Amino acid sequence: DQTLAQRLRVRMGKEGEFRLLGHLDLVRLLDRVVRRASLPIRFSGGYHPGPRIMVANALSLGMTSSGEVVDFELTEVMEVEAFKTQLAAQLPSEMPIYSVEDVDPKSPSANKLLRQAEYVLDVAVAEGEADWQGWIDQILAITEVLFEKTTKSGKKKQVNLRDRLFTLTVETSTPETAKLHFLGSCQNDGTTLRPEQLVGMFESVVGQAVELLHAHRVQLVLAESP
Repeated sequence: DQTLAQRLRVRMGKEGEFRLLGHLDLVRLLDRVVRRASLPIRFSGGYHPGPRIMVANALSLGMTSSGEVVDFELTEVMEVEAFKTQLAAQLPSEMPIYSVEDVDPKSPSANKLLRQAEYVLDVAVAEGEADWQGWIDQILAITEVLFEKTTKSGKKKQVNLRDRLFTLTVETSTPETAKLHFLGSCQNDGTTLRPEQLVGMFESVVGQAVELLHAHRVQLVLAESP
């Protein structure tokens, strides 16, 4: 059935061992979950119809998250709480649901509204002791950190990562390790600042190699629907 009666936007987590679940496996898992939950999911047309379940942004393998956004398109209107209850009953405990929002079916999907992502990173200095706040001040004081990117066509181009960094702070630190918090660009056209790129900025700007121990996505920030 291709009738679009309702779009529900789910904010959920991905914790524990499920950090090792890749994006395609996640999509397949959600497909199985909605079938087991007997939810009236809408399917795409064509020779290979698939469920209209749209993950706003693929989470890198190994990362945990408390801010994933997934749109579900339904062929029948459901009460939000009933949908949440039926979906949660079939999901593993490591994938908690935080909220379900009924959004205008005619509005853009979450992956088109995506603008920013907020992360918490556990990092460590490769050797010696770190001046975390001093290094962050240096990064925030400059306007350009160039990074060479290879496009899908194989061409190389320079992008300015500093333009994609909006906030960067230290939550806690020792001379060797720190918990960093940052807000960066996250758009599905590739205008994104990934955690490993943020960590690479330390070496580029202050000449210190920093190791990324773990990354946790706190939330995805969407633009307001027009």
